[in-house]
Amino acid sequence: MVAVLATRKSDQEQYLASIADLPDPSPFGSDDDALKHAKDLCNDLDKGAEKKGTEADRLGVKYFCKEQLDGFRVLSADELRDENYLSALQEEGLSGDFAADRQALSNAEKVCKDLDDGAKAQGSEADKLGVDFYCDEYSDAFKILQTKRVTGTFEILDSDSHDNTIGGACEGDGGYGDLNSATAVIVRNSEGDEVARTALGSGSPTGLTICEFTFTFELKEGEETYILSIGDRGEFSYSWNEITLPGAVALTIG
Repeated sequence: MVAVLATRKSDQEQYLASIADLPDPSPFGSDDDALKHAKDLCNDLDKGAEKKGTEADRLGVKYFCKEQLDGFRVLSADELRDENYLSALQEEGLSGDFAADRQALSNAEKVCKDLDDGAKAQGSEADKLGVDFYCDEYSDAFKILQTKRVTGTFEILDSDSHDNTIGGACEGDGGYGDLNSATAVIVRNSEGDEVARTALGSGSPTGLTICEFTFTFELKEGEETYILSIGDRGEFSYSWNEITLPGAVALTIG
């Protein structure tokens, strides 16, 4: 009688079989992808990476670097989603939009809650990424709002303004003495919320009777009306298309 010895499966074969038995679909496109991921993960753990990941990750550790298995934590579905969202922010160069990971997670939660409460499906790129991960039923309708730098000018047409010149710059004088480099330029929406702020900055003499200030500010799309004020010198209303048109913000007084 000839004895038939059972051949022990290799770690590689056992790993691939275990991946195939997971209740969720395999996160890998092929066996080669799965093997590469497991080996890359082990390399990262050897270099000090945190011992946490998916169940598929745990299997990779079990078969390829079992010395790292002790203390390895399998993330819950919610924890994994948070990790993937934060990684996506990093990859897209958007993590700088937030002071900390906690703020990024809170923002995503708030955006989704606001959408559930009827808010418009619009916001920043980071907001859109949060929607994709936490309430993707709004993804198709979500509009990424543009942010543009607006440049405006403000001229004082005052016959005495050229006498109020300091070091090549100029500012208002007499009845226009409130107009100087520190004068606030504020943009509000139709509800009165401030959406942008800057200052006039130094004025430049452009003629015997003209002092011109040039200022810039960042503005985000999404408001029905943009109301610009310069100090206490009245208000000027624009639509998004109007205020972002080059040369549209060109104001005079005097």
